[in-house]
Amino acid sequence: MKILVTGGNGFIGTHVVEALGSAGHPSVVLGRRDVGDMPNGAVFALADIRDYESVAESVSKVDGVIHLAAMVGSERSIRMPELFVETNVLGAINVFDACRFFKKPCLYASVGNVDDPNLYAISKSTAERLALMYNKEHGTKIIVARIFNTYGEGQRIGVNDRLVPSALHSALQGKPIRVFGDGRQMDDFIYVKDVARIIASTVGNDRLDPLNVWHVGTGTCSRVIDVVEMILRLTGSKSEIVFLGQERPGDGARVLGADPGKFIVPEFAFTPLEVGLKSLIAHA
Repeated sequence: MKILVTGGNGFIGTHVVEALGSAGHPSVVLGRRDVGDMPNGAVFALADIRDYESVAESVSKVDGVIHLAAMVGSERSIRMPELFVETNVLGAINVFDACRFFKKPCLYASVGNVDDPNLYAISKSTAERLALMYNKEHGTKIIVARIFNTYGEGQRIGVNDRLVPSALHSALQGKPIRVFGDGRQMDDFIYVKDVARIIASTVGNDRLDPLNVWHVGTGTCSRVIDVVEMILRLTGSKSEIVFLGQERPGDGARVLGADPGKFIVPEFAFTPLEVGLKSLIAHA
């Protein structure tokens, strides 16, 4: 099957394209800028998901869609809400409507923290509900996959406000590592190559009910402070941990974990957190 991957040149997208190629599925990467050679023979399609005509043209030429393209960053979304709505909500509608018209299956990548009070989470949650509405009212097959806190090779600091790349960047440079709150917040950290393999496995999978919301996470939560201390130990860094006290802007519930009963792949050998971090550190 030939798969269109929106945002396929982004952090998770590049790994998904690689996993699809390894599974024998050629990819068409849809993005707003060409970043050069694509892995595993994938081809690039220049388009903006906010433009329905270009999205529809790309969807018409493939067998299925994995919709990853989005504006990211909780704090950034608070400062520029219009752009997040245009891209993450209206852009998603363009993808869903093209899949409806051309009768193509789709996987929509949502987030684990959909209930957080920021425009990023709100926009992803809204697109989730729109996907379920399309499935119910139009008979589309859009699989909603909530992806939890992903880390790994290719994740850049400054693009979003994720813990692992920010803490690792500071640790490698010997700079203080900022921790919001008391560090006891808990999150489900999942290695990006595991995410990619799970998403790639949905291609041609008719077992998943499109009226349900599915989870991509390990089902195991780790405390923020424990992850930071593990990064310090693995890098040998002497960076100081600075507790900021206040919550991070846009944060909500601080115990976030995937439900094993909603796993896309029920039996999956997840990469242990320490093993994934070692691989990321070696790459960095």
